Amino acid sequence: MYTLGQVFSELSGLVGSLELKLVQDNPNVEIHFEPESKFSSILPDYVPGDSGFIWAWWRSSEIYKATVLIASDDALPQKARSHLIREELTQALGFLQDSYSYPDSIFYQDWSMVTEYSDMDREIIRMLYLDDVAPGMTRQDILALFRE
Repeated sequence: MYTLGQVFSELSGLVGSLELKLVQDNPNVEIHFEPESKFSSILPDYVPGDSGFIWAWWRSSEIYKATVLIASDDALPQKARSHLIREELTQALGFLQDSYSYPDSIFYQDWSMVTEYSDMDREIIRMLYLDDVAPGMTRQDILALFRE
């Protein structure tokens, strides 16, 4: 729970309009800490072999619901679990793609144990929630905002 609280706090600090809190009823994002063997029963779209997984539902180019799965298996070290909590919860906000280009990023495609946002990660998270950024914009649309 420590890592979850830390990620909530950091994301809220990066995006002032974002309210993250734990609730029992009607969550926008469900977070499950379960053995990986139970993932498919929670989320049929789960891709076997991942210790962390995010699935999002869309309406009109906006995410309205997401499910995050984090393995609670004893064999998974806490540092790896902390990485997965940060990565999957951040991806639930709309950052669903990874990259092989930045090994220090939480969005790095290969396996890593990154447990903090890089400077670039923080800027990308802030950018997504700028007033001028709208769902469905392309990379070119976003770049044009910063050229003006």
